[in-house]
Formats: sequence, C-alpha cells, structure tokens
Amino acid sequence: MSKIKLYNINGTFLFEADSDKEIDRGGEGSIISHPKQRKQVIKLYHAGIKPNLTIDSWAFLNQLGNRFIKPNELLFDANGQLVGYSMNLLDKSFFRISQIFTKSQCTKLGITDAIKNKISKELISIVEEAHAKEIVLGDYNPY
Repeated sequence: MSKIKLYNINGTFLFEADSDKEIDRGGEGSIISHPKQRKQVIKLYHAGIKPNLTIDSWAFLNQLGNRFIKPNELLFDANGQLVGYSMNLLDKSFFRISQIFTKSQCTKLGITDAIKNKISKELISIVEEAHAKEIVLGDYNPY
C-alpha cells in the first residue's frame, strides 16, 4: 500500500506509518508495526470502516488495568478523522484463544487442562473487572 501521515488529537504531526508493514488484519483494520515504539503496534481502520471508538470511549477505556489491550493513543489523518490507534504489542507468549479448542493445538502448545482452567478463570475475572466499571466488551471472540 503506502505511507500515511498520522496526527494526534490536537492535530500535531506524529509520524508516518507504513501500511506495507502489516502484521495481521481483521474485519475492522490492519495491525502494523509502530515506526517509533518497538513495544507498540498501530491499528489502522480499513477504508470505509467507521470506528466505534471515540475520544470519550477512549478516555473511558483507560480506566481498565494492564490486563487489557486497549488504545494508547488515538491517531488521526490530516483532516482530523480518526483512522486508528496505537496499542501495546503482545509478546510471543500470547496466543489466540481459538488455539486451545483442538487437541492437536493444545498438544503442540503444551496446553494442559490446568492451563485451560487458569485461562477460563482469568477471562471471567477480566469480564467482571470491565463490568464493574460499566464497560461492555463488544468484540469478545476467540481471536
């Protein structure tokens, strides 16, 4: 694709992001390498996607603890339109929850029933933390 100039909430130029440095993608957008922060990535929304994220919801999400992957900084284009955000990069010890749904993946990853139970309890705890702050997790899926 190309490079996109990104700005902060005040319209100050931050950096150019290279969409050719895509790590992954989903229905809403692409995850690309952060050009300045090695321990962060950028989510850029696909063209035509209207983000559900707003300045107000971003501030609200910042109540959540570090167990949550959440937007660090909102990113805007030159016209002031929200086009993405930065977030912390997950290290290699993380994996998609969907990988524990099959015996072959569990064997490959060394996932035991005890680990599955620990993950289940952590998921419950995370949902409870969000709900205690009146936050609804709208995109909770195994990916």
